[in-house]
Amino acid sequence: MSRQSSPLTVFSTGIAIGLVTGLAAWGAQLSRSRQALFHPRPTRRMAAISYLRARPSVDSARSLREYVAWETHPMLRKRGERALRRVERALS
Repeated sequence: MSRQSSPLTVFSTGIAIGLVTGLAAWGAQLSRSRQALFHPRPTRRMAAISYLRARPSVDSARSLREYVAWETHPMLRKRGERALRRVERALS
C-alpha cells in the first residue's frame, strides 16, 4: 500500500524548502556585499558601503574607517564618511 501525502503537507514542505533556500541565498549575497568594499568597481564599493551602513557594528565601523582611508574617489570617500558617522552614532 502506498501512502499519499496531504496537500497541506506538500505545501508546508515546499514553503520550508523555499524559506531555507532563500535564507541561504540572502546570506551569501550579504557576504559578497561586505567583501566588495575594496572591489575595483565603484558600484560594488557603493553597495558595500550601503550594506555596512545598514548594519551598525564595531566591525562595520572598523571596515568603514579602513575604507575611508583607502578610497581615492572623492564622492565615494564622502559617502563612506557619512556611513561611518551614521554607524558610530548608532553604536553610541
